[in-house]
Amino acid sequence: MKKTIYLLIFIIFYSCEFEKNIDYDVYYPGDKIVVHGTINSKDGLRVFVKKTIPPDAFDSNDVLTNPVVWLRENDTDVVQLTPVTEYLFTLPDNYMLNQNVLYSIRASSSNLQEVFSSGQALSEVVPIDSLRYRPSVFQDKYVLDVFYTSSSLDLSYFLKLDLYHNGDIIKTIPNFESNFEFIDVQYPDHLGLQQSTYRVGYLSEIDSIQVKLYSLSPDYTKFIKSYEDFTNTFGDPFYEYTYPVYSNIENGYGLFASYSYDIKSIIN
Repeated sequence: MKKTIYLLIFIIFYSCEFEKNIDYDVYYPGDKIVVHGTINSKDGLRVFVKKTIPPDAFDSNDVLTNPVVWLRENDTDVVQLTPVTEYLFTLPDNYMLNQNVLYSIRASSSNLQEVFSSGQALSEVVPIDSLRYRPSVFQDKYVLDVFYTSSSLDLSYFLKLDLYHNGDIIKTIPNFESNFEFIDVQYPDHLGLQQSTYRVGYLSEIDSIQVKLYSLSPDYTKFIKSYEDFTNTFGDPFYEYTYPVYSNIENGYGLFASYSYDIKSIIN
């Protein structure tokens, strides 16, 4: 019996001392250009470019060598974008966007295949129809109803509320910085009037609320939906494969899309 116990202890102890290196092939098609860009009649154009890195080399340099980025109108180069950082490019100050053309991006870099985005029209503004305060069922708290009209099922919407007190923002709903979080994006299942309701707290704490209604283009909508599917399937053993993220960049990866927004405020 003692010999058996000693043998088990010996096996357990020394098995921890050995490691087995497993070699496996990682598929990587080579460096490609990645583009993330948005265009808007109010905010202008912002395009971020970089290159892919191998999945087994996360610390690799993703900065493009000698990048050149062009804005195109109806598949024709019209203006070279101005670099702000090694990643960010914007329009020259004197360039005006046109509502009646399709805009796209062409980006190139040394030793990499140039990429093209699909064409994007400037998104038309979907107006906020009205705002309404009303009491909540929870004591003295209030909610805010936002009404708008959807004219296309290919669009999605994102609402941002800034709550003010004495001229300062005391709360933002939802709390986001730059990206449209997919859990807060709305996909209407019918055309016509839409209603969204938000808890805003005690009326005595709020001077006013500013509401922004973002309308996201069809390509933007496809991207956000696919990113949600990717997030839900990534690393989940119950799915046979990970859902791919939508890209409209030819010869590369990423997204170039448009959005618009309307602003309306309600004062307490």
